[in-house]
Amino acid sequence: MIRLDAVWLAVEPLDMRAGTETALARVVAVFGAAKPHHAYLFANRRANRMKVLVHDGIGVWLVARRLNRGKFVWPNENGATRALTREQLDALVLGLPWDRAQRPKRCKLTENRALASIVSGKLRMLWSPEQIAGWLKHTTSGSRWDGWAHTTIEAVLARHARAERSLLILANRATADRQRGFGTLFSS
Repeated sequence: MIRLDAVWLAVEPLDMRAGTETALARVVAVFGAAKPHHAYLFANRRANRMKVLVHDGIGVWLVARRLNRGKFVWPNENGATRALTREQLDALVLGLPWDRAQRPKRCKLTENRALASIVSGKLRMLWSPEQIAGWLKHTTSGSRWDGWAHTTIEAVLARHARAERSLLILANRATADRQRGFGTLFSS
């Protein structure tokens, strides 16, 4: 496994015919040097292909990724570079909007355990978000949970469902990769 301490994204496009030496020269030109345990990401003009140059402390690796459909979410300011977190790298490699992986929204249900247990109990009884919001409004008027609209509850539930679905997809891909004999290339 290759350890990554930092991930850097170069905004300027790179010709995908570039080999290791050309990519390394671009890293030196844009970032100053290829530092050990750092990854440097480049995309082509159409942003449907990406190359990652990784310095593992001994030598360099050049990895290519191509999306069959869609594009990588790539910033378009000229001459800029960006540092990415591990979560952002994971999202970018999958073709997801990595800029949203920066700061996840705080969930009101996870911040309030009592309210979360009430909502989960009602959901187990197959109540709809509208019914839960109405019940909260009726029984908790004047309390700290007053004013919770059914749209807030629906948004929280939808966000949790999307997160669970994304985690399930990633877990299935990792399992399929292991079954095909592919290991994990990068580690934290």
